[in-house]
Amino acid sequence: ETPLATALKQQFAAADATLDPVGRRALQWHLANLEFAFAANLNAVSASDWNHDDAWDYDGDHVSMPDGGYGALLDKLADSVEVQLNVTVTGIELQPGGGVRAVAKNNEVHHADALVLTVPLGVLQRPPKYGGIQFSPPLPAEKQAALQRLGFGLLNKVALFFDAVFWPNGTDFFGRTVPHATDRGLFFLFFNLAKSSGKPVRRCLALSRTRLVRGFVGGPGRAGGEGERGWMLGRRGGVSRDRSAGATDGESVLSVGAGLAAHTRPGGITP
Repeated sequence: ETPLATALKQQFAAADATLDPVGRRALQWHLANLEFAFAANLNAVSASDWNHDDAWDYDGDHVSMPDGGYGALLDKLADSVEVQLNVTVTGIELQPGGGVRAVAKNNEVHHADALVLTVPLGVLQRPPKYGGIQFSPPLPAEKQAALQRLGFGLLNKVALFFDAVFWPNGTDFFGRTVPHATDRGLFFLFFNLAKSSGKPVRRCLALSRTRLVRGFVGGPGRAGGEGERGWMLGRRGGVSRDRSAGATDGESVLSVGAGLAAHTRPGGITP
């Protein structure tokens, strides 16, 4: 099957469009934004099923939750519910007489009449010897095949803290554009968290195929030409040179979830 990247190139060639330098930068930004939705390179995404989950998309505006974040929602849902933390399940076994048992890493066993499994896709795809779950009996062949037709990508999120807000605080996000595809996913989007947190903070994104640089610094003092420094596009219009100067010692870390976002690989939902 055709990957999404190939299908987009074919469509662009058929349109016989000519882009100026600003247009090429804008195109690379929008392609990076599309890759952000999948946390994957467009060559790894199915052209026919890239948007198969749109029917279950959430409606409404994007919001920030500065008071406790998603943790506050979980605390509310867990009210009056017994929750055991730091219990790593390594095996799930259906019992011949009915019921199920979950075996933890420390050999602790939990018995139940039924089990609801909500682990990330990346954990389901891992072999047990690499931190996955041992199912007994094994998952049906059609479920295992479906898992292999899905991808699970990594997305780096970096928070940049500044002494003061020096960017237009009326905008929600900024985009960094580059002229070439190679670096388009590296810090291509900056969220303005100052509006919701009251602190001079930006959060930026780096896609999985890009190298997250330790000690990233941007701004006038950075070495390199215009192509390396990029531009900042405001959501409400206008273009300004990147004047930021911040650093992070964060690195790309593959968490226990083994990824962040799912996508359908070339080949489609069904074989």
